Amino acid sequence: DASVDATSVIDMQVDWNYEPFYFKCASQTCTPPGCVLPAANASACEFSYTAASTPRLVYEPPSYIAAGDVVTFALRHRTDSPVADFDWFTAGEGPRPRPGDLRLGGPDDLALTMTVTLGEAACTQIKIDEQYDELKCLLDADAAPETDAIPRVFVEGYGNAEIRDDDDNLNPTVDILPRVTSFTPTMGSLAGGTMLHIQGAGFGPGTLVILGVATCSDVVVTNASYLTCVTDAVATASKSAFVKGTASAYV
Repeated sequence: DASVDATSVIDMQVDWNYEPFYFKCASQTCTPPGCVLPAANASACEFSYTAASTPRLVYEPPSYIAAGDVVTFALRHRTDSPVADFDWFTAGEGPRPRPGDLRLGGPDDLALTMTVTLGEAACTQIKIDEQYDELKCLLDADAAPETDAIPRVFVEGYGNAEIRDDDDNLNPTVDILPRVTSFTPTMGSLAGGTMLHIQGAGFGPGTLVILGVATCSDVVVTNASYLTCVTDAVATASKSAFVKGTASAYV
């Protein structure tokens, strides 16, 4: 407010899940959602971005991923660099970053404070190993196909994690594609007309089924893991099949 010249307002309106929590600002005490400080003390209440408060993970994306797949991250640990990195062990079993936060009891408790997504899809059933070296989660069974999906990890009490690949590239991406896991029958007429029953993951509107050099028409998607279609006529037999929506997945 331009009419206020005696105070500075610090907005701290965020979703705190633990109480109480206080910022010490010079001689003033701030309690969320905000605090009003005398102008002379305003600079003493500062927020710092620090490496020690930044969760870090490594994700080496495969050629593609499908709904229901396991997603694996490596947890980066404190290094010998002059700047102290985030310590996953302390996050799981040491003091919490905010006064009044509940102390966690190990990797399972830490996993409960985390949210993992891959593009628009959720990754659930988060598990961290006892050595705090690896995080695994299960990509949602209804995950829709998506190109260049970015993995994101949020750790309650700290914020968003920094994710790099093995080559140290920030925010690696991966394509979420439909996948065929089985289909029946495996033989049909060269003149077409054979109904295929296909099981897999990531099926949805616009899914196209291709059998070698021919298409499979009249695609009916029952759910994300099952569809049917009717073969078109071909001049030669084919053994391979793949599903193609916005991108392709191969058997």
